[in-house]
Amino acid sequence: MEAETEKLNDANVASKYALPYQRGPLMQVSVVMPAYNAERFLAEAIESVLVQTWPDFELIVVNDGSTDNTLAIAEKYAAQDARVKVYSQPNVGIAPTLNRCIELASSEWIFR
Repeated sequence: MEAETEKLNDANVASKYALPYQRGPLMQVSVVMPAYNAERFLAEAIESVLVQTWPDFELIVVNDGSTDNTLAIAEKYAAQDARVKVYSQPNVGIAPTLNRCIELASSEWIFR
């Protein structure tokens, strides 16, 4: 009897943490990326998101008043891939910028 209960509990845990595509339609996620003077690393960061195997996501890049080429780099990726959404604002710092990213997210699942 204990073995059956253990198997049942394992099955419940497995179904609770199953990937969405194992249960039906894909779950969209929002990936947020605040950026301030990030030109040295931004292309690599954006590409690391775009090559993920999860197909249903949006990447939200919020330029936080950068004075370098951050905005131009982000806009280049947005022009090439509709999943990349770019917004710009005056510099307000990381916490308000992350809050804006969350406000702009269209999914209830937000990754950073």
